[in-house]
Amino acid sequence: MVTKFTQFLFPILLGFTAVVGQTTHTITVDNFKYVPADVTMAPGDTLEFKWVAGSHPTQSDDQLWETFQMNANNTSKKIVLTTPGVSTYFCTAHAQANSYPAGMTGRITVQDQATAVKKSELIKPEIYPNPANNVLNLIIPIDQSGQLKVKLFNILGNEVMSLHNDYVDQGVFKGKVRIDDLPNGLYILNIQLNDKVLAVKKVTKK
Repeated sequence: MVTKFTQFLFPILLGFTAVVGQTTHTITVDNFKYVPADVTMAPGDTLEFKWVAGSHPTQSDDQLWETFQMNANNTSKKIVLTTPGVSTYFCTAHAQANSYPAGMTGRITVQDQATAVKKSELIKPEIYPNPANNVLNLIIPIDQSGQLKVKLFNILGNEVMSLHNDYVDQGVFKGKVRIDDLPNGLYILNIQLNDKVLAVKKVTKK
């Protein structure tokens, strides 16, 4: 099956850097908690609240948005924030205003543009050895907790291996992946955190 990753593939093979647009930060709305409860984002990024369970009217302490309901009939809400600063929010049914981090509350930090760019420059995953024979080592800086997905694609854009797909904490992720069974050739490694593409790298199996 050809995946949507194909759109990143050909610029990489031609020697250009793939351009990634604004990031979407997903917050799941579960019974009595927002996950993650603390999000850091760049100006212009999108917050997407996704309902999991319960009924949770969500209100901003700083009037950044009109109160919206999250329930079985309202399962998704997207909000774009452009002004740098720190703000908090809460579920009106399960917490009090201005009570973060107590109860069902959350916090959003919108960085100024210079800080966001500087921080993104630090996120440079290491993949070695490359070319690789049997084992591929991964060292991936994680700027915020979330779902880390690491996938390998062939030059046709088909996914051939999922190297990692799990929740990780902020810090540095280190892992080893055996690639003995892959045919020799060129592959593309795609690394995503919370739907944000951290890196797209060429990997050679020999």
